Order: sequence, then C-alpha cells, then structure tokens
Amino acid sequence: MDNKELIAWLIFNKRGILRTDILRALCATKNKVFTQGWGSAYFSRTLTDRELCRGVLWDLIDTENSQSGYELTQKGFETYIAPHLEEKEFVLEFKTPQQTFECSLKTKNIRYDIDIFFEVFGSTVEYCDANNYDWSLTAYEAGPVQKKTYEIKRGGKERWM
Repeated sequence: MDNKELIAWLIFNKRGILRTDILRALCATKNKVFTQGWGSAYFSRTLTDRELCRGVLWDLIDTENSQSGYELTQKGFETYIAPHLEEKEFVLEFKTPQQTFECSLKTKNIRYDIDIFFEVFGSTVEYCDANNYDWSLTAYEAGPVQKKTYEIKRGGKERWM
C-alpha cells in the first residue's frame, strides 16, 4: 500500500481526521519517528513537482477551517477505496407526515451516495424545514433482515449505525 492509498483509507475510516493524526499514522506504518513537516506535501495546494492530492483526492471538510479535518473527494474514493468494496443494495425511505417515498440504491458506499439524495431532494427538505414539517431519511441494507445504517431527521441530526 502506497502513502496515498494509506492516507485515503485513514480518511475513509475516520472522516474528519486531522492532518497531524494522519501523518503520525503514516510515520508509524513506515517505522519513522514523527517529525513536524514530514509528509506535508500530501496536504499542500502548491506542489509543482508532484501530483496534487489536497483538493483532488481529499480536502478539508471546511476549507476555511484547518481544524475541520479531512474528507475524501469523489475522485479519492473512486481511486483508492471503491475498487476494494462490494456493491450493496440499500433502501432509502424518505418520510413526511403526509407520505412516504422509497427507492432502491446500489452503491459501494452509502455515505458518499447519500449526498446525491440531498442534491436531488434538497428543495423538498428545505421546504419541509421552512414550514416546520417533520421529515426523516432512513437507509436500510436491502435483504431479508433490513439493517438500518443511516438516519437523519428534521434539524439535521445525522446518525450512522
């Protein structure tokens, strides 16, 4: 596993991980003593002699706040993580007091694809919030035993199971 792949897996498994924690883990796998600055090139936006990683494979969750931690970009996920994951089927259930909408989604990672739901149905969620309507989105693994994997309710409280 090369350094970029290791960094991608660290970020994938702990969204919001801080740069220092990533670099300490990278040093530990290389049997190196952690020193300030080592590995920083993977988090620079101004590399000229290497391929950029930050902003391409991963980036800060809040680019204005260096303490927000890192998350993978879609390219980082597709390059280093997706090839190793099995595709699963999920049932997405969006409920309001008036009706329930269900759809099926095949994906390798529900965490990344759940954002697509909010891009498509974002205006509905905003309308519900603006009018004080209750709503919830729940994702279940499809199959004989539906295991709940994700839930978010009005007010934006996310819960991953």
